[in-house]
Amino acid sequence: MVLGAPLGLAFLAAALVVVLLYFLRRQARKAPAPALFLWERLPRGGGDPAGAAVAPAGPPPSPTTCGGGVVFPTPNYALRAFSLRPQPDGSGYQMLVRVANETDSYADLALTIRAGETEYMKSLLVPPQGEETFILPYQGPLGEGLVAELLPQDAFPWDNVRYFAPGLGPVRVRWVGEEAPFLWAALTAAVPAVRAEAPPWDLTVAVGTELEEAPQGPGLLVAAGSPEAPLG
Repeated sequence: MVLGAPLGLAFLAAALVVVLLYFLRRQARKAPAPALFLWERLPRGGGDPAGAAVAPAGPPPSPTTCGGGVVFPTPNYALRAFSLRPQPDGSGYQMLVRVANETDSYADLALTIRAGETEYMKSLLVPPQGEETFILPYQGPLGEGLVAELLPQDAFPWDNVRYFAPGLGPVRVRWVGEEAPFLWAALTAAVPAVRAEAPPWDLTVAVGTELEEAPQGPGLLVAAGSPEAPLG
């Protein structure tokens, strides 16, 4: 039997609706996934005759919902900001620290600053459910950077640690061979590069030449060679 175009489309649409309703009804019959309740399981026998658990005495903490489950609030302290800037008179640095106390009582927190092998500690008093910003003097080393950590650790330790990386100092470049203005412009645009005649060098650049010795440390060879990587 050949159906006309309008009748055929109507038949196809009705068939699709029937199939869609069938799958929707099957989805509705499935049992919902059980919610996750982060409550401590109480032993049986201490409750009603049916053996149901009895809630502990006293007012329960206020739960919050998260992903279909119930999560009880836990004490949390957070290090919201950590930065450093030089003092205007050159006598050291000013350290900015912003700390949050998400509990219902005052918190006496310990701020630890690590610079390589050196550690500094400062006690900070933060009011409940609030944030405090502290400006502290710092005259210690910077090294490769600072790590600030807020103690004691809590249930969410990832917001208790922050890092500070100082800007790059001058990059001492040993230049060997031909001049290459465009290459030098690219280097100075990427890092604060300066040419140095005497060691120590942070980078050796060789252009159109053959080095007698392999460069000590990082090297950039442009149409150049060394004992370890000869031309050709």
